[in-house]
Amino acid sequence: METGDNIKINCPESALLDNAVMKIGDNTSVNAAKAIVIHQKGSVNIGNDCHYNFYWLLVCGNAILNIGSCGTGADNIHINIPPGTEIHIGRDCMFAHNISLLSNDGHAVFDVKTKKNISSAEEISKRRKIIIGDHVWIGMNTSILYDTEIGAGSIIGAGSLVKGVIPNNCIAAGDPARVIRKDIAWSRKYRSDDISDCGEEYIGLTRD
Repeated sequence: METGDNIKINCPESALLDNAVMKIGDNTSVNAAKAIVIHQKGSVNIGNDCHYNFYWLLVCGNAILNIGSCGTGADNIHINIPPGTEIHIGRDCMFAHNISLLSNDGHAVFDVKTKKNISSAEEISKRRKIIIGDHVWIGMNTSILYDTEIGAGSIIGAGSLVKGVIPNNCIAAGDPARVIRKDIAWSRKYRSDDISDCGEEYIGLTRD
């Protein structure tokens, strides 16, 4: 484990198995109500100035989790990264309560006719990812599944199920999530009359 200055880690159970890597940046706190487990050759990199409250964080063998700087996550965040898959979360992201991220099926699925694994064979797993851009706000009780990419500056509404491509600077919601409004920007400030509070780099039109 490599840690920066002024970090806090609080969880009842943690395990870094053979050749697992965990890097935590400066001024970052990581809490887990249940456990943090990184299996053999799993890799976790959490940036500076982050504050995340996981329920569990499970990174399996040869799986990757990258979290950019300045992100926050409220209580009960479940992250499960099955073997060989990846989750990438950009900088300045904001997660509400009860968020689940799963980068592949939790168990093998077979085609009965061909008898082949169609969910978690090595080549399939390598292609299964979740990519969340910078400055994305994920509403409470949302599940994000593999083969998902969410563009920078977007908002995912509460209670959504996300799988697929969500463009930048939009609001998407529902089950399955779909775009309901484009050309938006959001600020962490509750009351603001100045769009620059959103961050100039995150103010832009939605690209279709």
